[in-house]
Amino acid sequence: MEKHTKRYVLIYIFTFLSVFILDQITKMWIRNILEPNQSIDVLPILKIVLIYNKGIAFGMLSGIGGGLRVIFLELLPILAIFISGFYAFKSKDTKISILMGMLSGGAFGNLFERLFYGKVTDFLYFHIENHYWPAFNLADSAVSLSIFGLILLSIKEEKQ
Repeated sequence: MEKHTKRYVLIYIFTFLSVFILDQITKMWIRNILEPNQSIDVLPILKIVLIYNKGIAFGMLSGIGGGLRVIFLELLPILAIFISGFYAFKSKDTKISILMGMLSGGAFGNLFERLFYGKVTDFLYFHIENHYWPAFNLADSAVSLSIFGLILLSIKEEKQ
């Protein structure tokens, strides 16, 4: 492996592991301090609440079952991890390595819980008055932010 390629691979692995470990630590901490649906007001617009999610990010697809459940909740995250890892290994761009590490680490964080516990721990709950955003976790945030970052990078490349 060339020296510059090794650098991008290490950045990817470091980001992947950082996201995964931080995600698992925060979920474990929340499960230890709260009971399901119990909440702590942190800010006027933010609560920490223990919610178990059987779907994907932000509670989507929680009602599906059977083969579709396996495809959407297990196979697609595995595919996303492999594809993002492949691009990170082929990339010669630090930003791509970081974004792919975030995507893989977040996908693996939720996949890990889904496979071992059958559900994912969500705990960040934003709201403004009577308008609520579905509860989510750090893995969801990492996946969403990485996709947003990749979109911004592709727009920037198109302009150049």
